Amino acid sequence: MIGSSLVAVAFSAMIGFQANNVNNDDCKKEFSIFTENMKTKNYEYALPSFRFLLNECPEVGTGLYIRGEELLNHYITKAKDEKVKQGMIDTLLLLLDKRIEVGKKDEKYGKEGFILGKKANYIALYRKDQVDQIYELAKRSVELEGAESQASVMSTYMQYTAILNTKGKFTCDDVINVYNVLSEYIDENLKRYEDKDTVKYKNNLKAQENVDQLAGSCLTCENLVDILKRSFDANKENATWVKRTVDALDRKKCLKDEKYRSEKVILDLFDKNVSFNPSADGYKKLARMHVLLGNIDKAQTNYEKAIDLSAQNDDKAQLYMELALTQAEKGQYTQARNSAKNAAKLRENWGKPYIFIGDLYAGSASRCNVGNPCEDRAVFWAAVDKYVYAKSIDPSCADEANRKIGVAAANYPGKDQCFFDGFKEGQAYTVGCWINESTTVRMK
Repeated sequence: MIGSSLVAVAFSAMIGFQANNVNNDDCKKEFSIFTENMKTKNYEYALPSFRFLLNECPEVGTGLYIRGEELLNHYITKAKDEKVKQGMIDTLLLLLDKRIEVGKKDEKYGKEGFILGKKANYIALYRKDQVDQIYELAKRSVELEGAESQASVMSTYMQYTAILNTKGKFTCDDVINVYNVLSEYIDENLKRYEDKDTVKYKNNLKAQENVDQLAGSCLTCENLVDILKRSFDANKENATWVKRTVDALDRKKCLKDEKYRSEKVILDLFDKNVSFNPSADGYKKLARMHVLLGNIDKAQTNYEKAIDLSAQNDDKAQLYMELALTQAEKGQYTQARNSAKNAAKLRENWGKPYIFIGDLYAGSASRCNVGNPCEDRAVFWAAVDKYVYAKSIDPSCADEANRKIGVAAANYPGKDQCFFDGFKEGQAYTVGCWINESTTVRMK
């Protein structure tokens, strides 16, 4: 009984959705019957109303399409007769086509790109061998929706791009181009939904994992740099291409390998990116590039620009810490300490800046040597003060702080070294040199 009904629905749905002039009250009545039966999952009783509404009242409301998907999916998964199942799949796809059609008249039914994405996913679920069609639908959906694309549709787009690559229809260049587009949209969504929409954030996080994995065989630093070298001159004035290429190289951490970062075209690319995209993110990436190249002065200049443009305190704090590292490398200890303090002000209860300052102090023993065996070790007293404070405000860094306290304490002066100079345990003391901080005498 159910099987024959389903075939009838499939047939009526596939003949072109010719709606006749029917009484609006009849539409409302059938929609009410359909809705109530769907709420209670009385699918068999909902079926006749669905058939009537689909053919006679296609603009009765969004519930026809949302609950219609549920109804058809139910029977598709339950169908034992393959012809019935395929008929229902056809009906489901035509239901989506009809939704696109009515959506062009009234946007409440959904945007075309969104519905095309649903269609791509359903074909991937029920007819996954239709590779070309799935790819084209997913591609068109993403083109229309952009960053608003559903995370699952972006995964499908990447998956079928990769399949076409294995079939020899696409090159790795094609795969990487799709990867770059999708990663840009996913990155945008992760920033948008963090702390706002946990479900969408997790969905996009999973999509990024899928996209990374699916593009994996092509997504190597060797391929990325090779494409860059071949394509840079033709695309260097294309701001979108430049940014996506920078992001891909950064995401894959290609610049950690000296053989890639030594390519002049890489620095040209990063310079181009900030000319098009003078943002905190652009300058941060350029600064990191210069750090890897050993251009510390240029790195500092770009970190300072990134800090000025950064709108988020946590991001700005991280940038200050990266700037502090470059300053320390240049021997600019006072500036490095100031940068670390600025970072600490921006991120509450963050122990890392104080660990860093402690390291600066501990590393200054030779620089701050005054020729006195006891006072020459005073930098370690000041260092331990910072380590102790770091773990007091940030338990996550307690293990690291304790290890450093142990190392520093092992460098305290002996009692005999301090006794003859009149120093006592616990006595107040001001460390001179560039440190210029008050601490207490400690001995081993």
